[in-house]
Amino acid sequence: MPHLRVAVAERPSFVEAEANLGVALAAQGSLDEGVAHLQRAVQLRPDFASAHRNLGEAYAMQRRFKDAAASYSKALEYLPDDVPLLNRIAWILATAQDDRVRDGARAKALAERAVRLTGRRDPASLDSLGAALAEVGDFEAAAAATGEALALARLQGNQALAAELEQRLRLFERGLKFREPAG
Repeated sequence: MPHLRVAVAERPSFVEAEANLGVALAAQGSLDEGVAHLQRAVQLRPDFASAHRNLGEAYAMQRRFKDAAASYSKALEYLPDDVPLLNRIAWILATAQDDRVRDGARAKALAERAVRLTGRRDPASLDSLGAALAEVGDFEAAAAATGEALALARLQGNQALAAELEQRLRLFERGLKFREPAG
């Protein structure tokens, strides 16, 4: 990090150094300072997809989900087939506590794209789809997608994800939506 600070100080337009410093700071818990450097990076180079993605991650760590979704969406403009990015946006839009952030229809479209791109072989994509389907009120389809994700997670030996999926499956079977815990 000291080298990145020197690089940014000596070359204020060194966009990669700004972005890397922002990521390093955020990873160490200095979220406000990290966000400032990532914002500067996307200001210097608006088409810097990974800086938009990393800014989205930093915002998500701050629980600023509206800002996170906007940054992820900007990154998606440059990386339309990026499955983890599709899932991050879909998840936020389907599960955010704040009604103003949620957009079930968009979450569903993004998650469906991720599921198509992965050939229904990615439990995270199916999990996002399940949450999005629940958000739009299609609990039967939500339970089916989540059940499919659960089977894959078990097959892959991912017990932690399987446990989470079991909980969400029970919610969807009872006609309830999943919300990310607050705080």
